[in-house]
Amino acid sequence: MKITKIVSASLALMLGWGGTAFAQDEVDALRYTRYGLTGFARIQGIGGAQTALGADVSTMASNPAGLGMFRRSEFSITPGLGFSTSTGRVGGISTNDERNNVAVPHIGFVFADRQSDENSDWRGATFGISFSRLNNFNNRTSYRNTAGGQDPTIVEYFTELANLRGRTQTDLDNEFNNGYTSMEGLAYGTFLFDFDEDGFAIPTDRIGNVNQSEEIIRRGSQNQIDIAGGTSYRDKIYLGASLGVITSDFRQERIFRETEEDASTDFTSLELRDEYRTRAQALT
Repeated sequence: MKITKIVSASLALMLGWGGTAFAQDEVDALRYTRYGLTGFARIQGIGGAQTALGADVSTMASNPAGLGMFRRSEFSITPGLGFSTSTGRVGGISTNDERNNVAVPHIGFVFADRQSDENSDWRGATFGISFSRLNNFNNRTSYRNTAGGQDPTIVEYFTELANLRGRTQTDLDNEFNNGYTSMEGLAYGTFLFDFDEDGFAIPTDRIGNVNQSEEIIRRGSQNQIDIAGGTSYRDKIYLGASLGVITSDFRQERIFRETEEDASTDFTSLELRDEYRTRAQALT
């Protein structure tokens, strides 16, 4: 009975840690698991079908036994030039962004110690190290829109959020004095909405069109470093092992702006900046 309680408590504690450690959504899952076409130029030319190949630097991660086929040492480097184009479209208005970059998607070195005695059962050993870029996160997207007098904007969104969550003026005054902990608190602290005599949040007065724009800038990459070794037995049986370290660094910056064309109201413009960054390492 005592052992059962200990096991149950341990499982509950592990689940609690897991809820904190894996607090990602489906966007993160797709971003870090969908790899691009990477590797040596030869491998990119055949569409990434390197698993069945031997004597190629790019096979360290997928088929390290292929290192046993090397007859001599080799160094390879693959430079790359990337072109990225994105289009943001809102209300019939299109905004195009282009981004070009130079990178090194793959670099590797193999040291082959081939036995000169062809009568030997073991034909030597091969060791290698390589760097591969799995994902390139560099991207920029933007859009713009004009909201009419009755069209909701981010100010109405913050106001509705405060009402739906039952926020009161006293509650938000305390948040204003003690530090912001919510988006509606931040909007209230910058005078984007106020409260009427009935206690409902009301947006600040604005007249005419409101120009909206947003810029989304993403930077970073996902890379893999592999250390591998391989050998062959009579050039008939090939053995190998590898250790890979995957590193990820993703940064995203979103800048949303609203400006009013009419200068007769207190509202002139706003800018909401959101910054997000994740870094991770994993062994394969």
